[in-house]
Amino acid sequence: MTCVGCGNALEPEDGFCPQCGRPVASSSAADETVLRDSVLGGQVCPRCGATVEAGNMFCTQCGGRIDVMQTASGVAGEGDLPPIAMPGRAETPVPLPAKQTGAQPPTEPVAASAGSKTDKRFIMVIAAIVAIALVAVIGAFVFARAWNSGVRDVGGDSTTQTQSDSTNGPSGSGSSTVCDTAPKATVTSVDDVNGGLLLDVEFSSACQSADKDTLNDSGTKVTVTDADGNTVAAAVFDFSADPVDLTASAPSARLGFSSGQFWQLADQISPSALTVSVQSGAKGSGAASELQSGAMAGSDALDGDARENVAHAALEQRIKQDKSTASGFYTTYTTQLSSKRLGLKADGKTWTYQDIWNEFVSFRTKYPNSILIWSNDYPTYTKNGPSQWYVTLSGERFATTDAGDSWCTAKGLNDGEHCLVVDLQ
Repeated sequence: MTCVGCGNALEPEDGFCPQCGRPVASSSAADETVLRDSVLGGQVCPRCGATVEAGNMFCTQCGGRIDVMQTASGVAGEGDLPPIAMPGRAETPVPLPAKQTGAQPPTEPVAASAGSKTDKRFIMVIAAIVAIALVAVIGAFVFARAWNSGVRDVGGDSTTQTQSDSTNGPSGSGSSTVCDTAPKATVTSVDDVNGGLLLDVEFSSACQSADKDTLNDSGTKVTVTDADGNTVAAAVFDFSADPVDLTASAPSARLGFSSGQFWQLADQISPSALTVSVQSGAKGSGAASELQSGAMAGSDALDGDARENVAHAALEQRIKQDKSTASGFYTTYTTQLSSKRLGLKADGKTWTYQDIWNEFVSFRTKYPNSILIWSNDYPTYTKNGPSQWYVTLSGERFATTDAGDSWCTAKGLNDGEHCLVVDLQ
């Protein structure tokens, strides 16, 4: 009698094979031979004897593995389980067809065990926990930096404050808040001075809690606009030489805007209706021209097309302002001081809107009653067709043309080109 597992010779009294440890089956030697042959052919389960399709790795009846490897001697390899008798099933093995010679197809790879899948899930969970912890650490770091930088949002206006250490006595305890936001500003008074515009401006810190705030930037651009959004004045001032302590009581400065830096006159301006914008780090052009002793002078903030657009708007605004005064000259005489239009080549230059505005301001400085009109609005200038000239009138009233001529002579303007007696009718 031999072991069905390894073919080792057995003693009649052996309960287990001394070679491979397999229990000794109780079936006859003939049955063992038939069963071994069935296993080697791959057609019968070696445990329960059920018919198994070729290529299956497990029995569909009992779940036993069908991975018996054929040896050169044609006997099953070590480690195979003995056939198990199933209830209600005949134990007679099914005869197998003749064995095929030649190379056998390779055994199908064994599927990964459940333990391997569990390890992968465990690794994925650990990776997720690490990622969440990393995000939390980064978020805490960003929040801490934002808090330490002192960013505040008060009343909808974003105000940046930087904290700087200061020493309060020998202990060195305490800190002071320094405001890095541009200050607020309001115009308290306006005046025409020496062909320019003089504004008294009162400043205040934009940081309510700041105890250190100084306007000391060398490139501080100050832009003033009216209620309609028209630019009244703009220039770049250097506050580094004469800084303004914004934490002092009523800090202020007198700012002078010279030719090319303002586009309204004092009689057009209501200080309470003005808006002042203060911007640091700006660069001006041209040299600063002092208007009055004690007033800060600035360089040009606008040039090119930007200044031309503002000057054009200033001319139109002035014409509208002076229209009611001009209507009084339908029945009385006045004197015309100048007539210019855009692109005119005269006096050695091609006239721009800014040139025309500057000339009007210069006449207004000399003759305070001067007004500006658009020639096409009055019959005097449209007798021969449309007329498109910016005309400066002295605004003086004369009962006769001779009286008007005498005024021109007295002012040194009687050259026949720069002072003409006119009425608008």
